[in-house]
Amino acid sequence: MEEMLLHTDNIDKATAEVEAAGGRILLQLGHNLLVAKVPSHMAKQNSFSHASVHIPSSASVQSLSHANAYWMARENELKPQPMIQKWTERTAPMAFKREYSDESFQGDSPYRQTMTGKIAYAILVASGPGSLAISDSELQKIKSECITGLKFWSEQAQKNGVILSFAMYWGKATITTPNPSYCSNAPSCHDKFVNPTLQALKFSTGQVGKDQVAQYVKNDAKADGAFLAFFSKYKQIHFAYAYFGGGPLYMQYSNDGWGSDQIDRVFAHEVGHVFNAPDEYTNCKCYTNYGKGSCTARNSNCNTCTSSQGGCIMDSNDLGNLCQSSKKHVGWC
Repeated sequence: MEEMLLHTDNIDKATAEVEAAGGRILLQLGHNLLVAKVPSHMAKQNSFSHASVHIPSSASVQSLSHANAYWMARENELKPQPMIQKWTERTAPMAFKREYSDESFQGDSPYRQTMTGKIAYAILVASGPGSLAISDSELQKIKSECITGLKFWSEQAQKNGVILSFAMYWGKATITTPNPSYCSNAPSCHDKFVNPTLQALKFSTGQVGKDQVAQYVKNDAKADGAFLAFFSKYKQIHFAYAYFGGGPLYMQYSNDGWGSDQIDRVFAHEVGHVFNAPDEYTNCKCYTNYGKGSCTARNSNCNTCTSSQGGCIMDSNDLGNLCQSSKKHVGWC
């Protein structure tokens, strides 16, 4: 199997063609690009009826931006990778209880409780004044790092016989909000830039606006669920954190001591939290079941719950390993 970036004018037909040939879709980038794993003979012959490795000159600015972000991610994969470190060796990411309740929805929630099926995700970037601005090159960096982080989950799913793909959407909002001088908790910080960002992108503020974005990208991608990721240079209660059971997740571009070149690893870790996987370092709850429905498990790879801990993205910046308990936590039974 070989990985390819394919351009198509019909996502549904191209997806069906790849899958019929024994391939898998890892990522959908916007409305015209697919990252696919395809049989080698198809890759060599470029033998697709509804897709092509060639991106036409008439492609949209958004498609070209997504393609550039993808190739940036592939180039980074060829560079020397950072050494494996436990999250506690620098500053560890965090997780909080969910921000919303499914009971607030009249119909189905736009959020997904298990990391299965097709999942739409929206990268919402808040570009503030002066030093809080996110440049176009930094935006490309964010997109490429997110692509790598989600490819980790898609490839792990493929290894475990799980159907999983992601559809990427993004929106950058230029806002004039100053940096808050003090935050008493996470929402008091992130609401300062989240609400203006939602407004600039023509959505409502607060949880209603977040739900609108999630519902929009879910419907547009014909996905099974959605989640949101907010990026900025604004002050936050912590440099990276997510909410269990659907998100959102929030990250600072500087990525604290890990740096922007490891956004992909921190992002992948936080996505695990969005889909109910707990941390596996320090003060773990060893006898609590995590996960949803019938697919639950204790945190058996936590360093305080076992004497033979295995490598896992939920314990370290390791994009090569996912432990058995984390697989169950995200819904892979």
